[in-house]
Amino acid sequence: MGNRTLSERLAKVNSAAMLAMYLLALFAGCGAASGPSLASIRLPPWQLLWSQPQNGIPVSLSPQEAFVRGARVYYQSAPVPLAAITLNWLATGPPFGLALARLDPAATFQDVVLLYSTPQTGWIGDATTVRNGAPCQSQDSQRQVNSVTFPQPVCSVGNLGKIPTATQPWDYLLTSWFATGQTYLSFTSASASIQRPSAASGISMAGTQGWRYQQGDIETITQFTAPSHTGIFACLNDAQHCQSLAMQALQ
Repeated sequence: MGNRTLSERLAKVNSAAMLAMYLLALFAGCGAASGPSLASIRLPPWQLLWSQPQNGIPVSLSPQEAFVRGARVYYQSAPVPLAAITLNWLATGPPFGLALARLDPAATFQDVVLLYSTPQTGWIGDATTVRNGAPCQSQDSQRQVNSVTFPQPVCSVGNLGKIPTATQPWDYLLTSWFATGQTYLSFTSASASIQRPSAASGISMAGTQGWRYQQGDIETITQFTAPSHTGIFACLNDAQHCQSLAMQALQ
């Protein structure tokens, strides 16, 4: 990730998001003759949406319960039971949860849901797509991404980041990549207090303590540089290279 601080990387992501919002507003103000109509916008067949219910979600609930309260899955605009998707929790804590959702049986549509809570807001969250059904084309892929060298060329659909505010003191940066059969996630935060799973094994990377946790076909590497300064690197279908990639991505 280079020598940039987390705040600098988040500011870059935030600026990109603001630019995207500006361009969308510009399209909306140009009139139907000069911009795409709503009818011409094609939604992906699989969608996962998470939003806080109108009456909120109390902090006394677990992140798993908060996910169920706010999550909706759709296929071709028709509701799909949450039990039909594959959901893996990569990290959880009393005020925090990070999960990878595989929406379709072939796992070509994947989303990440990040939930966090404060006494003032209850459970709130963000969701982003990490695989959108499209293959990773050779012209869009690369093996070397910043400081990380992947075992095969990968593609990315973008980042998700948040800068802390007075009312929402959470910060994070989430980056994802995918190849033909693999998905990789990198998450860093200075405010995520998480719990170690009972089945996790302790590891040390460049003198920094953490743990390694295997759940089925997902390997998760978690690293701490301070009590709430957390780095997480998760690999779907690539446990062989996960710790090496985590060392590159989180240093």
